[in-house]
Amino acid sequence: MAAPQNDTKEWVFTSAKTDHQLIAIAATERFQLYYLEITAANSNSQDTSARVGFAASTLPAVSESGVSGVFFRHGGIPKGGGKTTHAGGAAVATGPLGVPPRFTCSNPLGGDLTLIMTYRILTNQDEAGG
Repeated sequence: MAAPQNDTKEWVFTSAKTDHQLIAIAATERFQLYYLEITAANSNSQDTSARVGFAASTLPAVSESGVSGVFFRHGGIPKGGGKTTHAGGAAVATGPLGVPPRFTCSNPLGGDLTLIMTYRILTNQDEAGG
């Protein structure tokens, strides 16, 4: 069996999203993140918050005691700004079996929020070495 290949996708959001599923994951698959970038258009009229994490349906609420599954959060990306998450070629995060990555953001008024991800979809065979 061939080794799993990385894929890179871009999304552009022009409105608020809540628990938006980014990639479909089968019950026998895991999502593995290698790179994530979120940028706000310079035309945005306000800062835009964003969260990305693993959840079957709903990202966990922000909590002082900590939450599992969230691998990216920014409370207010300024217009023309952005943030990246990566680990120099290693995986940043690997989700549980069958649990997809989800995205939540506030409304990027007057512009958009761009998300770029490099990832792999792993099967049980990939994890067992083929």
